[in-house]
Amino acid sequence: MKKIAIFLLLLVIILPRARSQDDDIQLITGGSGSGQFLFGAKLGMVSSTFASQFQKLEDCESRTGIAAGIFGEYKFNESIGASVEVLYVQEGTMRLDPSYLYYYTAYDAGNNFTLTKENSNVLLNNIEVPVLFNYYLPEVGGLKLKAFAGPSFDFIMQAKAKNLLSVQWSGQQGESIVLDERASDIVSTSFNTYYFSAVIGAGITYDKYTLDVSFKWGVTPINGLATYNINNYNGREDISTNTLMIKLGVNINEFLK
Repeated sequence: MKKIAIFLLLLVIILPRARSQDDDIQLITGGSGSGQFLFGAKLGMVSSTFASQFQKLEDCESRTGIAAGIFGEYKFNESIGASVEVLYVQEGTMRLDPSYLYYYTAYDAGNNFTLTKENSNVLLNNIEVPVLFNYYLPEVGGLKLKAFAGPSFDFIMQAKAKNLLSVQWSGQQGESIVLDERASDIVSTSFNTYYFSAVIGAGITYDKYTLDVSFKWGVTPINGLATYNINNYNGREDISTNTLMIKLGVNINEFLK
């Protein structure tokens, strides 16, 4: 929560400065068109899962989260622009094999019974910085379509897991008993601090608003410790993220005119 608060504070600091920069550019360029600087805010929904070699991990399910942040764009002309976004993004997956997260997935809990982690619902709290190159089609009826692509620099602030547990008493034959409640755990040390992704997508702009749909592939692995799980002597395969993101943006320039 402290990291999220710091992130929101940075937004408050950056926005007035972005407004000042926009005023300076408008004086130099004489308004819209070439050399135009835009800035605003975005909010959206995220659907993500973990993958290996760009294919979804077996038995994993997608996780829904949110994305929120700011963006700035410099338009070289009516067709070409470059933008940077700074986003808080919730990513993760459901029903992950716990051996990706822990050295040991079962332990003696005392009183002659053993607890075993059956699967894990994982939530990553990220700060992500996509650097995108935008291509705009000619405006039609007030609508302007665009396509965009570029790299994303992603930082994992915190990783949480909710583990489904089963219990088995020593000497008891038969299946384990699955507990009703999932047990929460912080698993940040099982992940790398940062990773890189590739983003591709399309959007539509109308008046002050824009709607973007993008897909992000993890290029570098997110798992650190878990690659060398003690139960898998050959090591687990590297995993990355596959993320679908839908964001609604607002151009704050237009509100501040």
